[in-house]
Amino acid sequence: MNSATAEPEIVYQSFVDTMPEGALVIDPETRIVYCNGSFSGLFLTVPDNLIGVCLADLVGPEDRKQLYRLLETAELLHFTKGHVTLMCPAAPVLTCMSCAVLPGVSPPVFGVVLSPAAALFESQTLAAAILDQATEAIVLCDHSGRVTHANLAAHRLAGRDPCSMPFNEAFPLKRRVIGFRGPTECSEIEERLLFSQLSAGRIVRGIHACLALAHRHVILLLSAGPIGNGTDKSFGTVVTLTDITRQTEVESALRASENRYSQVVQQAAEGICLLDPTGEILDANPSLGLLLGRRAEDLVGRRIRDVDFLSQLEPDRARLQEEAERQTVIGERCLNWEDGTPRFIEGSAKIMPNGTLLLIIRDITERRLLEKEIAEITRREERRIGRDLYDLLAQQLAGVGFLTKVLEQKLQARGLEESQDAHRIGELVREAVKQTRDLAEGLCPIEFNADGLTSALKELCNSSEKHSGIRCRFTVSGSPVFADAASEAQLYLIARELVRASVSLADANHLTVRLEGGDRTTQLVIEHDGTLRGIETPLKIVRYRASLIAADLSVRREAQFLQVRCTLRQEKSGAKTPVSS
Repeated sequence: MNSATAEPEIVYQSFVDTMPEGALVIDPETRIVYCNGSFSGLFLTVPDNLIGVCLADLVGPEDRKQLYRLLETAELLHFTKGHVTLMCPAAPVLTCMSCAVLPGVSPPVFGVVLSPAAALFESQTLAAAILDQATEAIVLCDHSGRVTHANLAAHRLAGRDPCSMPFNEAFPLKRRVIGFRGPTECSEIEERLLFSQLSAGRIVRGIHACLALAHRHVILLLSAGPIGNGTDKSFGTVVTLTDITRQTEVESALRASENRYSQVVQQAAEGICLLDPTGEILDANPSLGLLLGRRAEDLVGRRIRDVDFLSQLEPDRARLQEEAERQTVIGERCLNWEDGTPRFIEGSAKIMPNGTLLLIIRDITERRLLEKEIAEITRREERRIGRDLYDLLAQQLAGVGFLTKVLEQKLQARGLEESQDAHRIGELVREAVKQTRDLAEGLCPIEFNADGLTSALKELCNSSEKHSGIRCRFTVSGSPVFADAASEAQLYLIARELVRASVSLADANHLTVRLEGGDRTTQLVIEHDGTLRGIETPLKIVRYRASLIAADLSVRREAQFLQVRCTLRQEKSGAKTPVSS
């Protein structure tokens, strides 16, 4: 060997001897022909002492077959990789083995590089610990379907140690599939889930199966995939079994609840719709479509302001946002139908937690008409009783008063002391006549006042100021108009209720009642400098009376005055105009 050839060999020999990995050359019988110091150091000796020793004798018994398979593969492919465990004196060492056939040597020899895989071993240990902590059952199987590894969740699911058992024996799974009983008839049948359906060499997900245990049935969600090292070769199959029994029960209960509520909404007599924050209709029930004379499906996707009739019900979201934390906002409006006829609509709106708006609409026209008819019957009865009191009872009492006066005069002429008793009886009769007439005017105040509502309100203010000592002023402006006597009567009752509440409950010192006539509107305004507290119940009564005549009622505070305004909208044609005072 000349110096030109020897120098690279010396350099290469020095490089191999200083490698941190164990490097060796072995023959087909695994006898060591050469090894470096890193390899001999694992066995606490020098390289010369390992020459002629079989590498197969230095690895674990379970790794010898693996070693020979690696050599066979290297002889075919000229290179291979794998893992073997060296039985070192201190402790077994897992190593990564790279093996190649050295060219130009006969008989063939193999160059082997062994790197200690402590980090790999630690990662495998960590991976096993993580698998044991997983809530899902994870099972590793070989090509034959035999379980090679199972985590703790898999042990609990199987109720035993499933390792070394066939997968289908350890986990006898069943699933439901659609089967055909005839050409047109199909039904759901139950069949066994075989391991071959999971080990098809590809990843499968979302397989639902059932496992019958001793005390209950478990519903599982399965996923499976091949185990590989990045090559096309598969070493087995990993199967993940997730217990979704509780989740399935919750979903079933949720679907049943949704179905029940959906049926309630669909069968409800009220019109129900759900709006997004922009006012677009997300859902509507058939009753709403029937109320509007349309199909519910045609309303979905449209904005509420673009739908005739519904546009008049567009809710005030600012007001709803303020009151959403406390209560559901309920309001009532009189709206015009497409043919111009008025309809009484009661609506309730509530902002849901997700920001959508639930709107419920009820057509209460028939109820309001019935209530108005009842109120009209009550008013007629009050008028009849008032007339009877005024025309009959008061007149009879007046006659008794005259007779008593005549009796008093006769007794005085005779000089009898009983004339004083007759005088006293006459005073009581005259007081009874006055009380009877006051009672009659209270039952029908407008009828017994020459100027109708105007005179009745003025008399109400004068009477309240006289009895309470609180200044009560009445003014009238414009030309108030009324379609019927019922509207006049209800406005008077509204004013009387509010005046009495302001005087007795609101601690007011000044009270003003205004009757204002405008273009197709008549407004009754009551202002006082008291508080709102204490008159909540009277306001409820007033709101009800206002709804009977389709009037709008608003309550607000202006400066130091609390103002209640009742607005009556109506056509002037055929209306009665009270005389202004």
